[in-house]
Order: sequence, then structure tokens, then C-alpha cells
Amino acid sequence: MNKIKKKKIFFISGSRSEYGQFSLLLKKLSTTKKINFKLIITGMHLYEKFGKTYKEAIKDQIKIYKRIKIDSNVDNDFTIPNSFSLTVKKFTGFLIKEKPDLVILPGDRYEILAVAISCFFQNIPVVHFYGGDTSLGSQDEFFRNSISNIAKYHFVSHNLAKKKIIKKNDILKKFIFNYGALSLDNINKSQFFTKKIVEKKIDINLNFKTILLTYHPITVDQKVNRKEIDILLKSLKKLKNINIVFTYPNNDKGHDYIINRIQNFCKTNSKKYKFYKSLGRKLYFSLIQYSKLIIGNSSSLLYEVPYLRRYSLNVGLRQKGRIFGNTVVNISSDKKDISNIIYKYLKKDNPKQVTNPYYVKNSTKKILNKLFKIIENI
Repeated sequence: MNKIKKKKIFFISGSRSEYGQFSLLLKKLSTTKKINFKLIITGMHLYEKFGKTYKEAIKDQIKIYKRIKIDSNVDNDFTIPNSFSLTVKKFTGFLIKEKPDLVILPGDRYEILAVAISCFFQNIPVVHFYGGDTSLGSQDEFFRNSISNIAKYHFVSHNLAKKKIIKKNDILKKFIFNYGALSLDNINKSQFFTKKIVEKKIDINLNFKTILLTYHPITVDQKVNRKEIDILLKSLKKLKNINIVFTYPNNDKGHDYIINRIQNFCKTNSKKYKFYKSLGRKLYFSLIQYSKLIIGNSSSLLYEVPYLRRYSLNVGLRQKGRIFGNTVVNISSDKKDISNIIYKYLKKDNPKQVTNPYYVKNSTKKILNKLFKIIENI
């Protein structure tokens, strides 16, 4: 009697934020015997400049099936167009050879769009996570919408996102599922480092109030990008006896300027100011718990930080259009000094009543069950 061939399912990850959100789901998929699951790593994951974050998968004992390197660590006008075309070329060849039954694509990065296009021309069905979101201060808005146009199946993080996709194509209604943000399920099932271990790993005294900060480029306007980070650092310089831990921006255009400015800032007080390429998921979440305030324009300020009951100061344009819980404070890029706002929230008690529009209980389990049903029917 012939064995039934297992469906070959690919998951593509190109950045630390993608992997961090999906780590729990990936562990489940990599250990199930129902499918032939493969993790493919590309993009920022593979570069020393951004911390070689593919090592997170190795720590999680998830086998990496293939590493596909693209030129994504140089910051100039040609990098993303060249990297995009190279990604299409490399993944097209890879997909023709491998012939997966389904490809799972997370988020809104340009390299993920390139993979989606490769899938489109090979008629490979795509599952897309987190379409329907809005972030008007980033080119990711275009990438995300384009991936949604290619994908057949959609997992969204809130009901407004579901309505947005349906508005574009009503036929997709039965293929759109809202099970919230997976990263919150990751936190719920995570064990964190103790304060002492965090202090040792980061080389900082957490008895002082601590700010955790991640700032990514504003890709729709480089002038605004430079203006925002300069104002932010100028405001932070006015704070006294405060620790500030920075993490690297992503590889969007304008990242070198941000890195250089933060490096120079940290040189002025190496005991209080720290700058890390990547903290890793567990250390990052642990540090949030021991920080007083989280600042920047990363999506983690909207998802994970409220779940851990800390205030977020969302700076500038990048996340414009997103939905926010009650602990996220939006700061306009028009402000020339935000030190008073920072001081205000450093003095506040941590929030007790938190609304988080991205939370759905047991999201990993619900998504996993739905994925298996999709896979059975392809």
C-alpha cells in the first residue's frame, strides 16, 4: 500500500520581528507529523550588521531548511530595487525546483512581496498573515497590500483589517480569519529572565528608570526620517539619571543615518546608554518588564508592550493609520521637543487597565487548526 505523500509547506522569514511573532507557531508546525514543513530564512536574518537573527530559530531547535541570501545590508537608492529583483529571481528558481504545496508569508517587507510574486507566477497558493493593517509612514503599506492581492488565504490581527480586505475583494470573505496577533500568545506562554540576568546580559543597572527604544526609518520621506530621530535624541539628552537601551532599526532606506546618530549618542554615556543589534525575543520581552517606558515607532509598541502593561510613546509618522490601545501615546513629528512628554510618563505608575485590540485568546491553537484545514483542501 502506497503512503500518502505529506503536503510540503514553506514558511518564509526575512526579519527578527517576523520570526519573533511566529516562533510559537513555527515550533508547532516544525514538530507536527501531519505535514512536511520547511523554514526558509532570507533578508536581514543573514547579516552580521543586523545581528544574524536566524540564530533565534537555532536556539528554538527549529531546523532551517534553506538560507537564501540577498543584498539587503547596504543603505543606498539601489539596494531595495536590486535586492527585490534578486529575491524574485532566486526564489523563482528555488520554488520551481522544490514545488511546495503552500507558502506562508508574514507581514509587509519588500522581500516577502518578492516571494509572493514568485509564488504567483508558479500558481502556488499563499497564506498571508496580517494584511489589512495600515501604516502610512512606510512603504510597507504598499508591500502589505500587494501581498494581500496575491494571497488566497488571509489571517488578520483585528476586525478592521478583515473589513479592509473584504472591501477590496468580497470573494475573499470566506478565506479571511481573525485570530489576533500571534506575538501576544508567545508572551503568554513565555518564561522571562530575572532582573539580575537581564542586568548582566545588557550590562546596565535596572535600579535606575529605564527606557527601551527602537526607531525604524520613515521610508516615505527621508527628511522627516532624519528630523524625527534628531528631535528624539535631542529630547532624550535632557533626561537625567535614566538608562536608555536602543535596538537596531531594520534595513529600510535611511537606516545608516539612524545607526550613526544613535552610536554617537551612546558614546556620550556608555554606562547609561546601550545599543544592541538584536536582543532576541526572550531578552527583549524581559527588558520591557523591567523598563519604565518604551519609545519609538516599532509595531511592538502597539502589540506586545500594552500586553506587558507599559506605556508606549509612538513617535512620528511610521505607524500612522494603525489602531491603538489605551496605553499607546501618539507623538506628532511636528514637535521640536518631547522631553516633557517623556518625563510625564516616566513619573506615571504602570497602567492597570489596558485595552489591546490585537489580543485573541489561544490564537496559536486557533490558527494552527485553521491552517491544517486549509492544507487538507489544497
